Amino acid sequence: MRGFRKGKDHNDILLGYLSDNPTGKWKGGFKEDASKEEMELIYDEIYADQHGLCAYCEISLKWPTTDFVNDFRVEHFHPENCGDDESHNYSLDWNNLLGCCHGGSQKTARSFNGKFPGASEQSCDVPKGNKILDEKILNPLQDLNVNESVFSFKENGEILVSDQCPENIRLKAEGTIKELNLDCLRLRWHRSEIISDLQARILSSITDPEDLDSISLVVEELKKDLIFPASPRREFYSTIDWYLSGQI
Repeated sequence: MRGFRKGKDHNDILLGYLSDNPTGKWKGGFKEDASKEEMELIYDEIYADQHGLCAYCEISLKWPTTDFVNDFRVEHFHPENCGDDESHNYSLDWNNLLGCCHGGSQKTARSFNGKFPGASEQSCDVPKGNKILDEKILNPLQDLNVNESVFSFKENGEILVSDQCPENIRLKAEGTIKELNLDCLRLRWHRSEIISDLQARILSSITDPEDLDSISLVVEELKKDLIFPASPRREFYSTIDWYLSGQI
């Protein structure tokens, strides 16, 4: 998870619908009433704001293709239909909508280590469900600065709260890993595969593993290729950034 901001403070399509339907919902309301073109515009904008990554785990958001059915849905950070104060319409609040993967819950979920995920390997909004976790997990739109991450990793793909995480959000950072199951074996495996690939690319580009100058040059080239392009970003962007930053 990294901090990001919406490109605009509101969405005209949602704002118009909300004006006509003050108590309208996303499910059973706007999602069914909106045209295909309107839905595509909203998804496109969310995708661009998040640089093509799931707001929680940073796996690539995917539209339906001939090879992959779908791995991109709208998530409400503060859940809709949760039965709390209805004076604010969280369902259609543009700043409450995030782009999220399916958390490994769909039959089309990518396999890991030759397996397909079971319930214990599901992440992101799947374990979150309709729980109100506003004070327990990080909101990437509010709690983190733009492009800020407060997580670090191990080479086996394990995710940890960074030593540099500000103390005032450390409990939320720990809660984010736990509540969203971001350290499940499925995500660990994907992150470890990314790290293994980076290690192989570095080793294949140098002749002397002890030549720190050569390693630094290779790492800088990898950063140009993998880190600096703004959008869409490589999936597990924070893992890539963490690993390459530790090599120089």
